[in-house]
Amino acid sequence: MKITITQDETILKEIELTTLQLKAIQLTGQEPEDYIAHKLERILEFTVNQAKQTVDRISPLTEGEMESIIDALEAEKEVQDEPRER
Repeated sequence: MKITITQDETILKEIELTTLQLKAIQLTGQEPEDYIAHKLERILEFTVNQAKQTVDRISPLTEGEMESIIDALEAEKEVQDEPRER
């Protein structure tokens, strides 16, 4: 089984499960795609909660305000990552 993560038709990451991994997942009584989807959802929710806790230490924000801050930080990072012309 191969999992491909894409964005705008660009492949960001490919994960290939081995036969042993697939059999181990099936031993848990779940289908591999359900097991992986559940794990990814838990990881993403944990990440959102961690970000909320970090931001809440600074000041309590709404989800919209938090998204705006994250977007601004992402835009700043993109500017820093651009090659500088001399």
